[in-house]
Amino acid sequence: MNQKLYDQNREAFIKEIKGSKELREEKLKVKVLAMAYPNGIQGEITKKTLKEAGYHCAFTIKWGALHSPMAANRDPFELPRY
Repeated sequence: MNQKLYDQNREAFIKEIKGSKELREEKLKVKVLAMAYPNGIQGEITKKTLKEAGYHCAFTIKWGALHSPMAANRDPFELPRY
């Protein structure tokens, strides 16, 4: 989920992000606000597309503590985790 994939097939890239969110919301009957990057792969276009799709944050595979409140984190679309 990075610029290279976006450049290869923009429609599929956007559909993957927006479509998967819509599907999970439909199946779970809850608003989906967060995601985890597959294999930690992400880029600026990914963050932009996530924001446009209505996500509030995303988790990386970077090691680190998550701060509370959420605003205390440097970038809500590059959240670390253990």
